[in-house]
Amino acid sequence: MRFSSCFGQYPLAGGYDVTKAIEILRAEMPNFHGSDDEPKNWKSQWEILDFLQQRLKPDVRSLETGCGYSTVVAAESGADHVTVTPSADEQVRVRSFCNKYDIDHANVTFAIGPSCEMLPKLDGELHLVYIDGAHGFPHPCVDWMYTEARLAIGGTMLVDDIRIPSCRMLHEFLMEEPNWTLDRFIGDTSIFTKLAHGNNSADWMHQGINRTYPDFRYLPKAQQWKRDARHAAEWVARATGLTKPIKRVLGIK
Repeated sequence: MRFSSCFGQYPLAGGYDVTKAIEILRAEMPNFHGSDDEPKNWKSQWEILDFLQQRLKPDVRSLETGCGYSTVVAAESGADHVTVTPSADEQVRVRSFCNKYDIDHANVTFAIGPSCEMLPKLDGELHLVYIDGAHGFPHPCVDWMYTEARLAIGGTMLVDDIRIPSCRMLHEFLMEEPNWTLDRFIGDTSIFTKLAHGNNSADWMHQGINRTYPDFRYLPKAQQWKRDARHAAEWVARATGLTKPIKRVLGIK
C-alpha cells in the first residue's frame, strides 16, 4: 500500500519515517475534534509537530493534555505516550486514522476524562509534557501542577496558546522560576527546559512571580500611588530606625 500526495509517494509499512506521518496529516487534514455533525480541527502548529517529531523517540516517555495531530506524531515515533482527553470519540478517530495509514499506535495510552481527574491517577517519570488541553482557568496551571514533578531534569515542557491569558499565566510563572529556562518560542507555544526539581510547597515569598510584593495594581491609579508611597515610607522608617516619627507623619498608630 502506498500513499500518494503532493509530497510524493511513500510506502506505508510499519516503521516509516515520522515526517511522512506529518505529510499525510498535511494532505488529509483529518478532523479529530467536535461532533460527527460539527467536526472541528484544532490541530497543533506544523512547526510544533516537527519539533515533537525530532524529540519523541522509542525511549522517550511523553504526555499531552489534549488530543489530535500531535497524538498521531507521538504514535509513529514509538514513544511511550499518554494522551489525556475528556473525549472518547477523539480516541476512536485517532486510532481509526492510524489504522487506515498503518501507523502503529500500540504505545499510545488514552486516559479518558478531565485532566484534573485523570492526571492525579497517573505516575512514572516523563521526558516531555505538552500542555494543550482545556484552556480555561485554572486548567493549564492544574495540568502543570500534576506533571511538573514527574518531568525529569532536562525534560521539556510545552505550554500552548500563551496568547490566551489563562495559558500565559503559566508561562509567566515559569519565566520567573530559577529551575526552568525558556528554550524557545514556536508561534504562541513556549518551550521550557527543566533545570532542577522545584519545591512548590515552599512559601509564596520565595517564588519569582511574587517578587514585586506588595503589588497594588489591583487598586485605582490614585490609590495605587498612595499605597506605594506609604509602603516606601514604611520601608525607609524600618531601614533608618525612624519608625515612630514617620508613622506620626503618615498618621499610623
